[in-house]
Amino acid sequence: MVSQVLKIALVALCTVTTAAPAPPALSLNERQVLADPYAPTATTCPSSSLVRPATGLNPSESCYVSARKSVADTALAAWLKRQGNFSTSSLPTVGFTSSGGGYRALLETAGVVQAFDGRDSKFNVSGLDNLWAQAFQDSVLLPANLLSSSGLTEYALVTSDITAKEAAGYNVTIVDPWGRLLSYQLLQGYDGGVATRLSGLTSLSNFTNHNVPYPIITTTNVNGSQGQKCTTHYDNLGYVLGTSSDVFFAACSVIPPANSTSPAGLGSVLEGLVSKTHEPLFTDLFGLYVNPFYKYQRSSQVQHNPLLTLPARSVDVLIINDNSADTPDNFPNGTEIQQTYLNAQAAHLPKMPFIPDVSTFVSEGLNKRATFFGCNETGTTFLVWLPNVAYTYPSGQSTAKLEYTVAETNAMIANGNAIATQNGTAGWPFCLACAVRNRDAGELPKGCHACFEKYCYYRSGTSG
Repeated sequence: MVSQVLKIALVALCTVTTAAPAPPALSLNERQVLADPYAPTATTCPSSSLVRPATGLNPSESCYVSARKSVADTALAAWLKRQGNFSTSSLPTVGFTSSGGGYRALLETAGVVQAFDGRDSKFNVSGLDNLWAQAFQDSVLLPANLLSSSGLTEYALVTSDITAKEAAGYNVTIVDPWGRLLSYQLLQGYDGGVATRLSGLTSLSNFTNHNVPYPIITTTNVNGSQGQKCTTHYDNLGYVLGTSSDVFFAACSVIPPANSTSPAGLGSVLEGLVSKTHEPLFTDLFGLYVNPFYKYQRSSQVQHNPLLTLPARSVDVLIINDNSADTPDNFPNGTEIQQTYLNAQAAHLPKMPFIPDVSTFVSEGLNKRATFFGCNETGTTFLVWLPNVAYTYPSGQSTAKLEYTVAETNAMIANGNAIATQNGTAGWPFCLACAVRNRDAGELPKGCHACFEKYCYYRSGTSG
């Protein structure tokens, strides 16, 4: 199974972890003493299936979200009280989701999440502050650093990692070096968090203490072969991040051969790393995953886009940060969320509220501001749609743009701040609180009706 895209949605109130100083890097000699931290290993297959029938929520998910909600409710109640006379009894479950879109989406989402992070007491819309000040300093957004004297060690370690994976019998693709380089940017731990695995996140204190939302990861894939072997240590978190941001299949028609004289830049750096393991192939543009459905019978029923509107998850309010490139200048125009609505209708998912067509988005300017969907509907998830808008910086950067300066990085994140705050629009925090408590009927404070008139989309023939 070849996985191309992963999208992550965070269920419950949005909280992120702080960055800590990374431990010193291990030398190549020290790495050779230890078992290779990156390469997967073959293992004995279990007697049962590796997956379960999707007939309901995993009990572990339900347990986590329940415990998380008690933590999140405390923060949500305090925030609501600061906005006005809102009820804080029987609080809703709030989710956050962000679209894909390369570094454009990464940086805009970072700004949006920063604005929602209650621990960032020095937050303002001018740039990076407090928790986020160090997050993008040693930047692989500037891959030229890899070829400088300061980047040669990382280059050698990445080469060692992917060579070990190939030697272990697992195909290396461009996603491997890309994910390892992202790890130096985004993960804690020695050598860019090389030993950090997706399966290990649940043992971290922020997870065991329910300080972070429950992550939901979906994949878009193309058909591959049926796996007959089992593997451990394949879930390197950098590899997952690399898969989620793999735009090379869209940006490249084929990776040049090892002796190519392709232009300097990130693409050529990654191609050069792959060529150290084998002659580059077209399949090297994708992340390769062994089919996980070991001993599981294929079903003829395919639910193409389950999203977060499944009734079992009981998400009341979903904040959507849309960084899609629907237009020629790389901004959203409602195409993606409208398609999601159509998919939900086809799959008979009742929690998805009505979403208008693209022409309505554009003609009514919904793609230029925050919009609430589901205002006068019952039994649906209430959606707060926050599209990418160039408030303070031309944020419609191409998905294929893979190199950002520090100044560009800061400016993109600052624009994400502005998306979350609607560029400082007066009354927006209060209106957002009205959205969170929208199902309270007559219990809402005076002023919420005006917020709904301003931000709600009402289907033709209906009103608030």
